Amino acid sequence: MCSHENPDTIIVPEEKRLEVALQEYKAAQDSAQHYNSLLWQVISIFTAANAILLAAVGSALFGGRGHWLRLSFVAGIATLGLVVNLASLRFTHVFRSYQSQKLDRCKKLEGNIRNHCGPVMTNHTGVFSHEGVQKSWYYVLEGALLLIWTLLLIASLCRLRCG
Repeated sequence: MCSHENPDTIIVPEEKRLEVALQEYKAAQDSAQHYNSLLWQVISIFTAANAILLAAVGSALFGGRGHWLRLSFVAGIATLGLVVNLASLRFTHVFRSYQSQKLDRCKKLEGNIRNHCGPVMTNHTGVFSHEGVQKSWYYVLEGALLLIWTLLLIASLCRLRCG
């Protein structure tokens, strides 16, 4: 049934509101778990990419090829490392934002469900969270990797230019 003021608004009969809230809660919870899974997959993939790129830099620095070629390779890999880490920061920011929106929706729905049938649901509202701790460590790691790649790029370009 639609509202006459706004045809996009659906009016749910009173007897169906709890059922609709529970369905919406489940959908929001499933979606939050989906974005959490994507978040961990992205972090894992980009961590592996960093390890591979750092191994390539180590190989180039200690390999037997010509000096110019090795430094050019290091500069290219360092640039790629910067791009990989900036992409990782962007993807994780977006996925965290989506996940946070879904979890906030779950908290709001828990409040509505509690109002309807008492304090039976506290999956999200009854949990103490150290929000931001894990994210802070991730940003420290990403900052360190960005610094490493930047220093490698600057050092290789300076050595190429200065000989």
